[in-house]
Amino acid sequence: MFVSLGDTIERVCRARGNPSPVVEWKKVVGTKSVLLNSKSKNGIATLFIESFTEEDLGNYSCVARNSHSVQQSSLQLKLGRSMT
Repeated sequence: MFVSLGDTIERVCRARGNPSPVVEWKKVVGTKSVLLNSKSKNGIATLFIESFTEEDLGNYSCVARNSHSVQQSSLQLKLGRSMT
């Protein structure tokens, strides 16, 4: 996803399952993942970045887990012209 400095980023990640999954956004830093303070409720987590800076560039993953499974999806934030 291409973004510009100063943009507000809001991405929603949804997951369903039984039992209801815990959903979290993480930022991938090198070989580690850093848990972000994303809003999570009822299988939905929102990644919210207000006033995007160069420090926010990089790879993010949404991780949904319950006692049966772990699923994840990825998002890469790059500087460029946003298409919105």
